[in-house]
Amino acid sequence: MDFQEREAIVRASIEGWNSAEWEEGLRRIWDPEGAVVSPAGWPESGTFAGWDAMIGQWRRIKDSWAEEHVELRSVEPAGEGALAEATWVLRGEASGAPLVVEVWILCEFNGRRLSKMTYFLEGDAARAAAASHGS
Repeated sequence: MDFQEREAIVRASIEGWNSAEWEEGLRRIWDPEGAVVSPAGWPESGTFAGWDAMIGQWRRIKDSWAEEHVELRSVEPAGEGALAEATWVLRGEASGAPLVVEVWILCEFNGRRLSKMTYFLEGDAARAAAASHGS
């Protein structure tokens, strides 16, 4: 699979997240045994492996905010994967306070499906992880 195909899958994942189309938007592009790794220091940090764990974590995150969406800024090659840079725009449920978080996502693939997304809150750490994947 070439980088353009990987980039299209990453973009489809962000679109699926923003629309909360778990089944229609995300299941078709995710390996059912895939994993999502939260950034270090995140309130619910850790690895969420398998479709049920991933979707459970996604729903908890979505339910924690009055509004939220991800704005994809760039996607670049990272070995056989991709490194995405994004802005996560949120508004607190109780407070209504806005929050903007810069995130980097190291995306790995199993064939033509996402197999792992590792989230970072620091660009240098994300680039180092991407470099260790052969970028």
